[in-house]
Amino acid sequence: MACVTNAVTAPIGLRGSSARRNPHVIRDTKNDTRNSAQGTCGMRHRTRHTRHETRNTKPATGNTNRHPRILREIGKMLRAAGAAYVVFLTVIAPSLAIGQELSNSVSPAEIDRFGCGIEPRPDHLTFMSFKDGWRSSAADKLYDLHRYEAAVEVQSCDCAVIRPAWAVIEDDFASLGFAEEPSSAYDAWADAHYFPVISGLREQVRALCGEDE
Repeated sequence: MACVTNAVTAPIGLRGSSARRNPHVIRDTKNDTRNSAQGTCGMRHRTRHTRHETRNTKPATGNTNRHPRILREIGKMLRAAGAAYVVFLTVIAPSLAIGQELSNSVSPAEIDRFGCGIEPRPDHLTFMSFKDGWRSSAADKLYDLHRYEAAVEVQSCDCAVIRPAWAVIEDDFASLGFAEEPSSAYDAWADAHYFPVISGLREQVRALCGEDE
């Protein structure tokens, strides 16, 4: 709102002839009055600016007050997540592990092409290290050679002949040096007794027994 000043009149003591004789005094009085009015208007403007600044500071105060609420909400979410994780570890995870064990225990044995169950290699014939891994391969090849030779010899496709127990090779495994000797013993045996005959033995067994459809 603009500031409006009232009309300025000469002081009572300066009216009439005295006012005409002292024009400078009247002008000075008018100037003082206008300056006073302008000073009052400036104070009003400063008061309005101060009110605007006060209102502008209120939203900042409101934002500051919201921060603790946000932090409290985040804390609640974190506590809820921690509780859910504890429930998972104590209740759900053990149930999943039990279910996996049951699934593994009832899963059917793997079947070969002749319809016989495949017996896994026993632990004492399984070598996991890189240094001794060849001993597991030696056990597999010795087992395959034994079962194919037995099927061709007795002309039988019985699963007890085609998939015998792994115990049938333990004596040969030790006597050929596969349990303790270096890999050179296995390499020499494979080159002389396994690779030259294994393909022919497999073909004979397929011709004898066919393949399970």
